[in-house]
Parts: sequence; structure tokens; C-alpha cells
Amino acid sequence: MASGYEAGRHFLRRRALAFLEDAKSDFARGEYDLVLFHVEQFMQLYLKHLLYLKLGDFPKTHSPSDLFRLLASAYERESVMDFYCRNLE
Repeated sequence: MASGYEAGRHFLRRRALAFLEDAKSDFARGEYDLVLFHVEQFMQLYLKHLLYLKLGDFPKTHSPSDLFRLLASAYERESVMDFYCRNLE
């Protein structure tokens, strides 16, 4: 049986990738509003997955800005914030 850490790590990644697959299916059907919704869900969960890998926990926020800021800090990589700022629009 997987530890709590392993189960959490796999759950976040698995759910994130499921949202990405949903976005791809939505795109193929031309349901672009749902593409954006599912991509946002993917991004939030995958960022939380990366934070969980580094910190053993993840914040209970839905703010992309907060998640990117926390990720940049946790991994000590300003390039994360640079990427976020360059791709806001």
C-alpha cells in the first residue's frame, strides 16, 4: 500500500493529467470555453503537484499568481515567475 505522501503525489498528478485530456477532447469538439476551464484546472493541480513534491503539502488556493509565486520560492527559481509574467496575456 502506498504511503500518504505517495498517494497524494499520484492523486494530484493523475487528476491534473485527466483535466488536460478533457481539454484536448473539448478542443477536438470545438468547445473552447470548456477547453479554458479544463486547462486552468490542469494548471492548478499540476502546480500543486509540483509543490507537493518539494514541500510535502500544497496550498488551498486557486490563484495562479499565488501558486506560481510559491513554486518559484519553493524551487528557488526566478525563471518560474519570469515565465508566468511573460505569459499573462
